[in-house]
Amino acid sequence: MGKFKIFIAVAGASFLLLAASAASPAFAKPPNAANADSGTGCLVADANGAYTFDAACEYHIVTRNNRGGSRALVSYHDHGHLPDAAPHPTSARHNNVSFTFADGSVCTGTEITTPSGDYSSDCHFNANH
Repeated sequence: MGKFKIFIAVAGASFLLLAASAASPAFAKPPNAANADSGTGCLVADANGAYTFDAACEYHIVTRNNRGGSRALVSYHDHGHLPDAAPHPTSARHNNVSFTFADGSVCTGTEITTPSGDYSSDCHFNANH
């Protein structure tokens, strides 16, 4: 089969799959499906550990519950910047962080603030570990 015929065969098969998926009904997510959310606005830590709100800070969070509805997984990441007037560290500041949810599960991670004012943090919880 020539390259052109293979291209036509692949293109035709792709069209059929696309048409079939467009015609199939949308299925609801299962109760234990992961849910992702992103946005802006988070707290950033300065050289002294004091927090300031950074409206431009970008965050991403993924959560998942088990079939029974209990929290099974949390993965959070953010990246922001200190305001110019906030104290900047003279070397990178690494700090362990944790957050306890109302159900008692604990999300643990790290926050980093650099001399340039860059800030990032992460927090993870996995009920299976």
